Amino acid sequence: MPPFLFGPGLFSAAPEPETQYRIAAIAGIFFVSLFAVFFPGVSQSSSFLRIPHVAFFIGKHFGTGVILSTAFCHLLQDSFEHLQNPAVKKEYPEIGKQTGLIILSSLLLIFLIEYISTSYVDFLHADPSAPPSPAGSPAPSRSPSRSRPDPAETTALLVPVHVRHKSSSSYLATILAPQPHCTLSRRDGRLLSICVTTANHDCAERCPREEDAQAEPEGEQETQRVGRGRQVVGIIVLELGIMLHSLVIGLTLALTTGGDFTSLLTAVVFHQLFEGLSLGIRIAALPGPKGRRDWFSITLSLLFALTTPVGLAVGMLAFAHKAQAQPSTLLIKGVMSAVSAGMLIYAATVEMIAPDFVFGNLEDGHGHSHGHGHSHEVEQHENEKSDGARPSVGRRALALGSLLAGVGSMVLVSLGE
Repeated sequence: MPPFLFGPGLFSAAPEPETQYRIAAIAGIFFVSLFAVFFPGVSQSSSFLRIPHVAFFIGKHFGTGVILSTAFCHLLQDSFEHLQNPAVKKEYPEIGKQTGLIILSSLLLIFLIEYISTSYVDFLHADPSAPPSPAGSPAPSRSPSRSRPDPAETTALLVPVHVRHKSSSSYLATILAPQPHCTLSRRDGRLLSICVTTANHDCAERCPREEDAQAEPEGEQETQRVGRGRQVVGIIVLELGIMLHSLVIGLTLALTTGGDFTSLLTAVVFHQLFEGLSLGIRIAALPGPKGRRDWFSITLSLLFALTTPVGLAVGMLAFAHKAQAQPSTLLIKGVMSAVSAGMLIYAATVEMIAPDFVFGNLEDGHGHSHGHGHSHEVEQHENEKSDGARPSVGRRALALGSLLAGVGSMVLVSLGE
């Protein structure tokens, strides 16, 4: 095995004590991350784990604060420190000046990915069969506001006939009596079919209600599919930012030695625990497939649990021979910190804080309402306000306090590093 790829003693019969310590750290981080990200989903589906909803409510918003504080107090600071290090400036003179641009590019890139993805989800679930309304024509109404006509009354029905022309529109009309007497006429340049028939009140009262009864469940199912698609896109965006950040954490751990390794490992375990809980609560809120195992949620959870241990293992293998202050090492850490900072800033503000506090209703535990369709959520939020379904002052204070506690805890951890 080449010495530049594998560190000394890593795969020898008797590994060095420091190597054994790092291998134990890999296992410990993996199991803590696995527990944190799977626990919300397992407790939701099991009958013997009775976890109060308020615990997940606090954990979700506490984790949001942890992610937000990590982006600003840890990753931003690291990216500027590494990329503006004198050794990096000497070897790569232009990189340090573009740190802010790297962060901005990462944020805009993840925004474009999410915007295009959610737009594509909306396009796939759009109803292609609904004909466009003609300009200047009022929408048809099914409101039975008119008085009932006499059963023997004859009604003239004006039915526009479909003409293959660019400006023509097609309409669907139902003639409720058999054998109508129809004649053709023109009005305002349109070809009309004038039919005289006897109105059938029983069918007239019954048919629209059957159509409405069939349309409502289909509309609800369609809304659920679009909502799940948007939630999936948001979870993937959040997962990408967290995974890249976790990879940076693993590489940083691999390049840290001595007492700094112990203090950083403690911070990483704390960070993975609450970040995993916050992500796991949001994954558990995804509507799962009926009658089948939700492999998508399981895959997302496993990827989170594996990323930091994999980053630590890769760092031990690839950078064991390198000094921590080498320009190339600092460049890699700085660029990855800047990219993950942009992703996590977007994820924390757009994916978490805005949907929960601005557009959402601070729902309990697993009932997270993801906020990509902001116009829809604003309308829904206004309807909830009009119906009086507002979160209480205590709920608002608890959510805000949990968020600030998460921010403060990571600030203290970053100060102690």
